Amino acid sequence: EPVDYSLEIPDSTTIMPNLKSLVCYLKQYQRTGGFLLLKMNKKDTFKDRFGPASTEDLFKQLGALARASLRENDLIARVEDDVLGLFLPDTDMDAGTEFANQLRHTIRHGSFRLHSNESEVMLTASLGYTFCGPTDTPDLVMSRALKTLKSSESRGRNQLFVHSGKSSPRCISSN
Repeated sequence: EPVDYSLEIPDSTTIMPNLKSLVCYLKQYQRTGGFLLLKMNKKDTFKDRFGPASTEDLFKQLGALARASLRENDLIARVEDDVLGLFLPDTDMDAGTEFANQLRHTIRHGSFRLHSNESEVMLTASLGYTFCGPTDTPDLVMSRALKTLKSSESRGRNQLFVHSGKSSPRCISSN
């Protein structure tokens, strides 16, 4: 499996194959799960202010925090330069929403430091969580996840939107 060596997690080329694996698992065992997109807010501003290396280090810290919150069978992968994808098998809508909201809270209160001078930086993220059922397709799951992430980004920093698979994305947090 291709690896993003900066974060030591699967890279962006693995996203759709892993979504396909998740959906196949859910279908085969008639289970539910979830997919969470986590975007570091204002990454370009951090690059301009602190440089690309320090910004990537902050993203690594964000990735490590997200990875530490996962269960044994969950998976994290890099989706884009500033976005992580978290695959959550055997998760219902309530548990996935609670997981995503707890991660949002942990990021909000986290301590992120620049290694160049040890200054603490306030880091926020936009999160989009979608529920996955046994009849979903990888493309549908990705479409819903991107829609929830876009809703979250448009609302401001430190937001979580969720999609049940049946209705429009809804905001879970606004602080």
